[in-house]
Amino acid sequence: ILDLTTPEIENFAATAGEYVATGQVEFTADLTDVGGEIDPDGLVLSIGDLEVTASYDADEGTLSATIPEDDALANGDYTAELWVFDMAENSSDTVTYEFNVDSDPVETPTLSTLQEYTSTTLISLTGSGEIGTTIHLYINGEEAAELELTDSPDFELDHTADELDESSEIQISATNPAGTESELTEAEMLYLDSDPTEYSYISPDDGDEVENTEDDRGHLGGTSA
Repeated sequence: ILDLTTPEIENFAATAGEYVATGQVEFTADLTDVGGEIDPDGLVLSIGDLEVTASYDADEGTLSATIPEDDALANGDYTAELWVFDMAENSSDTVTYEFNVDSDPVETPTLSTLQEYTSTTLISLTGSGEIGTTIHLYINGEEAAELELTDSPDFELDHTADELDESSEIQISATNPAGTESELTEAEMLYLDSDPTEYSYISPDDGDEVENTEDDRGHLGGTSA
């Protein structure tokens, strides 16, 4: 069979994306060869001097590969190269994929200030974290908002919740671009008091004559609901 067409590679990438939290990176790609068949022994995937064994699923037309534990990559930026051959030894073009490995744990951010009482559902806090991470706000264990730290480690975060309980636990965490999340901060309590102050009595009554002496002063009494 005369086969003059070259294989084609599409969608070559790390399955976790361009930021990876482990040195055992997984890759996938879609392979096609209109005039022939992909050679399952003709798959070449390399990262610098490291050659990674790849497999081919002819039914799905997909390539898959995983860096083994013994060859796990250290933290850093990498470029993977892939080219394949068909059964007639025609070679595809070389395609590349750039990615970053960051397997380090993420430092827990600092929650510096948080109001203890609020009369609305607005939550305002300040803190600090690592530049390049994303801060996540949790209310009673449920994620409510996030903020990316791009230029400064210090941040202010304002979030208006749909509703708040009379008391809520507030925590924050941080994730790096690889998706690794830090531990949560210790819970800080936020108390909601949206009821207006109720006045129980006013003395003297409206219209009463008041003698201006040191011992006879008006009195205002009130209670807070």
